[in-house]
Amino acid sequence: MRIISSKEPPLGKCCTDLAKNYLAFLVENLEQSGLDRYFYMLLVLDENSGKITQQQLSELLHCDKVTTLRNLDHLSKLELVERVINQKDRREHLLQVTTKGKKLIPQIRKTYTELEQGAFKGMSEMEIDNFYNTLDLIRNNLKNLHTSKIDIKLRIKKVK
Repeated sequence: MRIISSKEPPLGKCCTDLAKNYLAFLVENLEQSGLDRYFYMLLVLDENSGKITQQQLSELLHCDKVTTLRNLDHLSKLELVERVINQKDRREHLLQVTTKGKKLIPQIRKTYTELEQGAFKGMSEMEIDNFYNTLDLIRNNLKNLHTSKIDIKLRIKKVK
């Protein structure tokens, strides 16, 4: 077992540092799009445009309903996503990417591709697969360590 010290930081610190660098690249490279966050959500919505509800999106992203609602409200205010009444079940709203939102998709995909290629530079496909398998194992182990649902709010500041 590793000893936590200034030379061997805890897993959470390593993950936080990784996430900061990852998000900094995204924000820096997508700044001109006018969208400062929720890039991945927009990609998921584009792939499922007009076929997915807010509930389904929450489940797909492993995100609570309130956070999903806030994120969708932000994307709606930017006129990138709209809620459309489902003609088969008028109680339900389907999420749809607007024309304005669709114009951002190619640049977002390109940025994610560059980021992933840079992040995994020097790694084989097997090493990348092992990395993701290890992340899944750690995520599941951590879920089993606690019983409460804790909502941690992150305040993401725009990188200048």
